[in-house]
Amino acid sequence: MLVAAAMGQQVETAQATTVQVFDTLTVQPAQNGVPSNYTFFEGCNLRALPNTNLSTNKLPYKNNMVVEYISINCFSDNDLIPYVNGTSFTLTIGNQKVLNRIAMLPYNQAFSNQILSIAGDADNTLFVPRTKLVIPADTTFKLEINNLLTTDDNTLRVVIGGYGTIKGGTTY
Repeated sequence: MLVAAAMGQQVETAQATTVQVFDTLTVQPAQNGVPSNYTFFEGCNLRALPNTNLSTNKLPYKNNMVVEYISINCFSDNDLIPYVNGTSFTLTIGNQKVLNRIAMLPYNQAFSNQILSIAGDADNTLFVPRTKLVIPADTTFKLEINNLLTTDDNTLRVVIGGYGTIKGGTTY
């Protein structure tokens, strides 16, 4: 409710909810050992389910979100996991970088019992911010992964999850 009030939304018409947005890209093998950069959520209107659950890189009108975690998952058909040492990500909300060059620290489901783990062979990064980051409604956002070095085609998915408000006339 505090998020709704801070965004100028009438609190009595806001419904609290859990929010999760995701975007998926295919990453290509590095050319001549040069790492690549990838931008998620920007251009998501060119993708559909099951690759993304957004039609634009904005939350809908009066839908706000407080980020609780960012999960980056890599899927590989050939069990060749991207090399993530030196890889970082940046989250931009509006025109402001709210997370700048955060190191991707991998964990592997086969060796640890982590939350948000997935089935199969995967390399994952889970980031939990220590401050409350708000993605307001009708504000563009994107997540950029920098210096990703792969040796094979992989699928990379970024999930941003948290809590927020949705437009509603009745609260339950």
